[in-house]
Amino acid sequence: MARERYLLHEEEETINKPGAEIKLTTPKSKWDNFWFYHKWHVVIGAAVVLLVAFFIRDMLNQEHPDYQIGVITQNSYTDTVVEALEKKFEQVGEDLNQDGKVQVQVNVYTISDSDKADPNVQMASVTKFTADLTEGMSMIFLTDDQSFQKQQKANQMFAYLDGATPPKDETDYTKMRVALKDCKLFQKFDIEAPTVEGKDFLENFSISMRVIKGSAVEGKADKEAYYASCKKMFDKIIKSEG
Repeated sequence: MARERYLLHEEEETINKPGAEIKLTTPKSKWDNFWFYHKWHVVIGAAVVLLVAFFIRDMLNQEHPDYQIGVITQNSYTDTVVEALEKKFEQVGEDLNQDGKVQVQVNVYTISDSDKADPNVQMASVTKFTADLTEGMSMIFLTDDQSFQKQQKANQMFAYLDGATPPKDETDYTKMRVALKDCKLFQKFDIEAPTVEGKDFLENFSISMRVIKGSAVEGKADKEAYYASCKKMFDKIIKSEG
């Protein structure tokens, strides 16, 4: 095809004449021939390289929180509430990843028993919550009373306050949670939030540690070290009661 392209205006006899093959002797003719056959390969390759470069840049610039804290709730809460919670927890956290700052990410899982709940929101929350438990992203959880009882009865999810694993028939939930309103850290939490059965956010929520014994993260050195760091933060919160 390259031969015909260079002999475009020649007679048929010239094109078919032995020895009429065009020799690419100049840099320009070689480049024209290469570009004619390979320009789309070059364009596609360049696009792939750019996409990979953008992906790597985003990964390098992505902020990784020192802690993730889960909130299991029957109601949805605004970003304002979530950000206020993150700032509160950052006051007692440590710079675990040594990036020069303490950063806490709060993950809200709206898993409601209400028939009026949005099924799409429910499905998304359940999926993310399951991934959280499997990956050990959140070791500290905030729960409203209904969500706490539901998860504990179904999954024996929560540990004693000292981190020990309760027996399956344990029903004394006071050994597994502390009301946020009783924690000194939250004595000044001036955030308006939706009420639940007449209770404000602090009145209805408690804080707990999850169980890792027997879970997918048990025995993983990095996760157990992370759990120990979260337990240290947890102790600071619940022992500053009053």
